[in-house]
Amino acid sequence: MLPPYPSPLLFRATAAVVLLICLGFLLYLGSFILSPLAVALLLCLLLLPLNRRLERMGLPRTLAIILCILLVMVVLVGLIWFFSTQAMGFEDQVPALLKRSETLLHQSQKWVNIKFHVTDKEQLKYISNLGKNLENQGGWLFTTLSGLTGDLITVLGIMPIYLFFILYYRSFYMEFLTKLFDEHRKETVFKIAADIEKVSQNYLRGLLTVILIVATLNSIGLYILGIENPLFFGALASLLAVIPYIGIAIGSILPAVIALVTKDSAWYSAGVIALMFVVQFLEGNFITPMIVGKRVSINQIAAVIALLIAGSLWGPVGMILAIPFTAIIKVICDNVEELKPYGFILGEAPDRPKSAKKT
Repeated sequence: MLPPYPSPLLFRATAAVVLLICLGFLLYLGSFILSPLAVALLLCLLLLPLNRRLERMGLPRTLAIILCILLVMVVLVGLIWFFSTQAMGFEDQVPALLKRSETLLHQSQKWVNIKFHVTDKEQLKYISNLGKNLENQGGWLFTTLSGLTGDLITVLGIMPIYLFFILYYRSFYMEFLTKLFDEHRKETVFKIAADIEKVSQNYLRGLLTVILIVATLNSIGLYILGIENPLFFGALASLLAVIPYIGIAIGSILPAVIALVTKDSAWYSAGVIALMFVVQFLEGNFITPMIVGKRVSINQIAAVIALLIAGSLWGPVGMILAIPFTAIIKVICDNVEELKPYGFILGEAPDRPKSAKKT
């Protein structure tokens, strides 16, 4: 007797899982090519209004696109110049930092000796073994950092090329998309494209506004605490805010360590962590919801899962791209009848009336 055929739902679910696994594998293998392409797509959506305005002013499309790309490059060069000049200011502080670090090390050794009865000799032996392990891994670390630097330079070289051709052939690509579908779905394709453009632009503009506000709050707080180079640390932590939920927390580590080394009391370091925690709370619960708001209505669990998946596939770049591309996927699902349940589960849960029954 032949076994019963699997149910259509089970077959579709299995096919979807296999398709997602294959897609993730391809995204992982092609990260070197696809990640700069994804960044270029987002920048294209951000620069599209400016590009259209320049074209309406009578500029040829090629010249308008070149001006937009130059604007992006000027912003990137300005950021690199700002952070590099600020970082160079640490050179004069290196001897003092080393001296203070040595003092803290001796104090830590005494504290460990008193609390855990571990002699200085045993501590030095452990530190020596740790140093040997780091030395053995130094070659691997140097190779990895060199590879990452080379990849970054290559990506920065590829991305402007992607950006130019996406902007230049945008009408051609749009026509290609319409040819993929039946005549009665072309209107839906144009609506999806318009919604994606609107959502992406609103999200990116809102994100830039949030970064400026967070940078201001961080810098003022660090200045009040008396931390050296407050503008540098404040701007660095705000830029890391492009990685939702954990960006500002990562950015607080360096100023907290600097405060611990440069100040006489550990309370300054605790103050830095408290400041960043407060700013993180304000950013996550008030600033971002008020500025970005419903422009990107993705529920938190979907956002966290997207961050983890994108981070495992493309690293930090993937974490930065996770939210906007999840929003793009939601826009597509919301406009395709067969995919609306997936758009619903990605979005925020609707407010339940008080009279609704508990489930």
